[in-house]
Parts: sequence; structure tokens; C-alpha cells
Amino acid sequence: MSRGKFDFIKKVTSYREFILIFVIIIFSLVVSLFTPYFFTGTNLGAMLMGLTVEGLVVLGMVILLVSGGLDLSVGAVMAFVGVVTGMMVISD
Repeated sequence: MSRGKFDFIKKVTSYREFILIFVIIIFSLVVSLFTPYFFTGTNLGAMLMGLTVEGLVVLGMVILLVSGGLDLSVGAVMAFVGVVTGMMVISD
């Protein structure tokens, strides 16, 4: 292995995001060994549907941060909306 490739691999693996992605991939492979339903289309679709709200919030935050703004109230607003929605669901 050449010196340049070694430096590149060392640089990439030094990021904590790489370690997080590696752990997620290993966890997914282990879970898929124990259950036959993990990598099915139905389950992947359900996971994507469950992540749509967070995805929309992330897109909004990316636009906000790229434009130079900073808004720390997003988590509080999401928690408040979750509580209000839960109260509306259980009320008669």
C-alpha cells in the first residue's frame, strides 16, 4: 500500500462520523442476521415514514445554518408539538 493511500485512510478514519457510520453498518448487519424482516421493503418503508418529520426539520436547520442564522428553539418546539399532539389524541 502506498504512503498516499495510507494517509488518506488514516485521515478518513480519524473522523468520528466515520466511526458512527461503521457502527451503524455493523449493527444493521448483526440485526439482519437475527431477524428475517429487517431488510424487507415494508420495514424500510416504515423506517423512512418514521423519519420524515426529523428529515424536514433537518432540511430547515441546514438552510438556516448555511444562511448564517442560529436557532436553538427547534428541539423545544418539536417537544411541545409532540406533547400537544399526544394530549389531543387521548382527549375525548
